[in-house]
Amino acid sequence: MNPIETLRILAGGGHPDSGLLHTARLTAFGIEAHGEEQIVETFRSAPFEIAENALVVTAPDHAAIFDGATALFADLSGDNLSRLWRLGGGEPLPTEPRIATPFDSDLTQDHGDISMISSDHPALAADAIVRVQKAARALMRNDQGFSRTRPFVIRAFGTAKQGAALIAAHRFSSEFERRSGFTNIALAWSPTGDQVITDIAGEAAWLRAPWTPRVPEEAIPQ
Repeated sequence: MNPIETLRILAGGGHPDSGLLHTARLTAFGIEAHGEEQIVETFRSAPFEIAENALVVTAPDHAAIFDGATALFADLSGDNLSRLWRLGGGEPLPTEPRIATPFDSDLTQDHGDISMISSDHPALAADAIVRVQKAARALMRNDQGFSRTRPFVIRAFGTAKQGAALIAAHRFSSEFERRSGFTNIALAWSPTGDQVITDIAGEAAWLRAPWTPRVPEEAIPQ
């Protein structure tokens, strides 16, 4: 079974006979699922059938499928899936109790540029690097409702003609009820056009946990 067939079975809520490592990890619906059984159950929470004409992008160690408003990314170990991301809509799954804390990816109050080290993406052709960088910067310009957005390119592969990239965009809101967290965004480009898919379900999960800045009473001038 090839990796794309395994992804199709998982997306539909099925349990593949092979192709999914027992130590695999999935990011989806605002949670991290570990191991074969938990990953299968997570996909079953919102199954969907991948269309035959879905955009498929592959590289020796990576695979991605873009189908409408949903995208799947996978790291490969041979023909086996070792690390997966599911991006798109759906209801966030329950998470463990936690305290939301602020995070500033640059440890400053300034807007930062995208974070991308080209050597980290050997399956991305040199003539496609600028394309990924431009797309990531466009996300920063078009992101509304957040005071700062910093994209981190964590996966990218393909050529200038066709390829895919997975970006973890750190967002920080400027509202009094602050929100700080990462949203995964999938990019794909091909001769038929570009696609951008945001992990809406994952974003909804961290938007549910805002934090309110507080100043100790002893620090307030009397």
